[in-house]
Amino acid sequence: MKKLLFILTFSFLASINSFAQLEKEFPIWLAGIWQIQNENGFSYESWEIVSDNFLKGKTFRIFATDTIIFDTMNLKVSENKIIYELTAMSGSKRVFAGYVLNSLTEDVWRFENQITDFPSAIIYQKLSPEKVYVWTESRNKEAICTDFTMIKIK
Repeated sequence: MKKLLFILTFSFLASINSFAQLEKEFPIWLAGIWQIQNENGFSYESWEIVSDNFLKGKTFRIFATDTIIFDTMNLKVSENKIIYELTAMSGSKRVFAGYVLNSLTEDVWRFENQITDFPSAIIYQKLSPEKVYVWTESRNKEAICTDFTMIKIK
């Protein structure tokens, strides 16, 4: 009986510690509006806090009085993993895919999907609280991947 109680207590404490670690690692700092400058002007990536472990994002561009949304994203904790969701290409089909956080340092977040062709990975590198470098990778080594720097404006 003592062994069972010890195992249950240890399992419970391990799950609390695991969830506390996820909460610590969850990139709540991404919330806000980020500006991306390119040769055609500015586009934006915004992240809204839905809960402590769920952010809802979108990329968009403003043309005069019109806003065109390019993509919507989710960043959430699911089954004790941090998942980044967005539309991707798998073969010739567009799919809404989940990317699992595979490597994390204090300033680099690498999300990977083993099935999608493009992107196969999305990486955020926090340069400062107001500046983030983002790039994507593709399974097709000949595909053009994207990279850009985002500046927090709000």
